[in-house]
Amino acid sequence: MPVSWTDSFLDFFFPPVCLICGIRIVTGINGKNTFCSRCATQVLTVGWFCLRCKSTGVEKLPCACLLREQKGLARLYGAAWYEGKWRATLHRFKYYSQPQMARKIGSFLGELISHNSYWPLPNVVTAIPLHGLKLKERGYNQSALLARKVAKELKGPFKPLLCRVKNNVSQTSLSFRERRNNIDSVFMALPNSHQQISGKSILLIDDIFTTGATMEEAAKTLLSGGAREVNGAVAAIQRKIF
Repeated sequence: MPVSWTDSFLDFFFPPVCLICGIRIVTGINGKNTFCSRCATQVLTVGWFCLRCKSTGVEKLPCACLLREQKGLARLYGAAWYEGKWRATLHRFKYYSQPQMARKIGSFLGELISHNSYWPLPNVVTAIPLHGLKLKERGYNQSALLARKVAKELKGPFKPLLCRVKNNVSQTSLSFRERRNNIDSVFMALPNSHQQISGKSILLIDDIFTTGATMEEAAKTLLSGGAREVNGAVAAIQRKIF
């Protein structure tokens, strides 16, 4: 995908560096190298991830689970496994006030999706929202920042469609059952968002996929609002989910 003038301007004054180790890198043909050659080998792409049988496929899924009736999130695409240096990079982005990292992480995810001919292009891209108190504490919603970059790569609109009505505790230390209970009825559609949801194919973005409880609950809220289908994409998937 062609490089925008904004990215070219930034690359001119701030030469591209590896997202993981920080050394300067030479841009490739597409002008958007994210990693140096050494670190690239340590970021293991997931691609498609089946929410039913847990199989994966870089180009498409080897299973037939998508032929079954979908009641929540229909598809999931992951940029890489949540481990090693990629895990440390996302942790730095999320918890250490590094919102500028969204530019490269989001572009990386967006490029992977856009280059996959089997992945359905969405009508609208949205993100998992943070509760207002959490947003004030962190200063930014990392998922929304990623979603904006993904939408730009896909040449589609980004729209906030959901709000978080409960300031639930962090999912990090909870068991699978506790995560499901903790996230129940935590989202609602934003006022006046019906037209942007109804009949639309929506791409829902989050940073890290663990049990999937958060994305499933958000997808169900969007489907209840009339969405035709909801697909998900994340920067990382935890390898041992259940």
